[in-house]
Amino acid sequence: TGSRFDAVEAEVASPNAGPPAPNPADVSLSRPTAAAAVGGEMVTYGPGGRLVKPAPPAPEPAGIAQLQEQVRALHVRVAEMSRSGDRTRAAHGAPAVSDGARPALDLALATLLERELPESLARDVAARAAAALTPDQGGSREALRAALVGLLAEVVASAPEPAVARGVRRVVALVGGTGVGKTTTIAKLAAKARVGGEAAVGIVTVDTYRIAAVDQLRTIADIISVPLRAVTSPKDLGEALAEFAEMDLVFLDTAGRTHRDRLRMSELRAFLAVARADETHLVLPAVTSLSNMLDMARAYGVTGVNRLLFTKLDEAVCLGPLFGAAAALKTVLSYVTAGQDIPEDIEPADPRRLADLFLADAP
Repeated sequence: TGSRFDAVEAEVASPNAGPPAPNPADVSLSRPTAAAAVGGEMVTYGPGGRLVKPAPPAPEPAGIAQLQEQVRALHVRVAEMSRSGDRTRAAHGAPAVSDGARPALDLALATLLERELPESLARDVAARAAAALTPDQGGSREALRAALVGLLAEVVASAPEPAVARGVRRVVALVGGTGVGKTTTIAKLAAKARVGGEAAVGIVTVDTYRIAAVDQLRTIADIISVPLRAVTSPKDLGEALAEFAEMDLVFLDTAGRTHRDRLRMSELRAFLAVARADETHLVLPAVTSLSNMLDMARAYGVTGVNRLLFTKLDEAVCLGPLFGAAAALKTVLSYVTAGQDIPEDIEPADPRRLADLFLADAP
C-alpha cells in the first residue's frame, strides 16, 4: 500500500474528470427531426411535429467573471514583474533570460506565484529555470518543470535521519504552538523507531494541560511497549531523564504555547534547559501562512530550535509557504507528515519529493 503522501500527490495530479457522458439511447429520444426559422429565430420540431423549445442558455457560473479578472490581473502582474526582474537580475548578476526563453520565464513565474512562493524567491527560481533551458527546450513544459523541481529542491535543506546508536542516548524535543500536531508526531516517531529496529525508546510529556492528550499518548505508548512519564516541573523532567538514562531515544513532548505569551515561553525554556535536547524540532503546520510561520520561528528561536518539521501536508492548498520558510530560516527540515495514521503518515523530508508535490498540478 502506498503512503498518504502518494495519495495526496495522485489526488492533486488527477482532478475529477467531470460528470459521465450521457447515454446515447437517452439522447436519441429527444433528437430533433426538423428545424425552421420563425420570426427570425430558429425553432425545432420533434417527432410528430411537436415543437421542441430550445433549452435556455446555461447561466454563467457564479464568480466566473471575477475569476477571469483575477487571471488577467495575474498575467499583467507577471509581465510587469518579468520586466522589472530583468533589471534586478542584471544588478545582481543573476542569469540573463533570452527573448526565446521569455514565455518559459512568464509561465514559471505565474506557476510559482500561484502556489504562494514568495515573490523574490519566485523571480529568482523562475529566471534560473528559464535560463537553464537549451534553445530546443524553450517550448517544452516538461523540461521547464524538471528545471523548476531541481531548483526548488535546492531551496530545502534536509537533515539525514539519524541512525540510532545503541547505548548512546539521544533526546529529541518537539516544540510549537497549540494544535500543530506535536503529540501525534511524537507517537509516529516513537512507533517508527520501535517498528524499524530494536531501539530502546522512552517518551516524556510535559503537556499536562491537556489530559486527553496525555491519555492518548499513554495508550499509544502501551500499544508499542514504550514507557511514558508525565512531568509537571523541570525538576520532575530531570528525574524522568535520569530514569531513562539507558534509553537509545527519548522523545520530549512539550505543551502547546502561544508564542506571544512570554511567561509560557519562559516556562518552556526552563524545561528545555534541563532536557539539553540533541534535536529540537519546531513543528509548523503546512496550512498556515508564511508570515505566521516566520513569526513562530522568531519566537521559538530562543529555545534552541535546529530542525523544522512540517505537519498537515494533506490539508495544505499549496506548499509555497513551506518553501518560503525553509529559504528564509535556513534551517534543515527533518520530517513531514500527511495524515493521522501511526506510524505510516510521516516521512523524512525529501527536497525533490516536496518539489514534485509543490508542482503536482502544474500545467
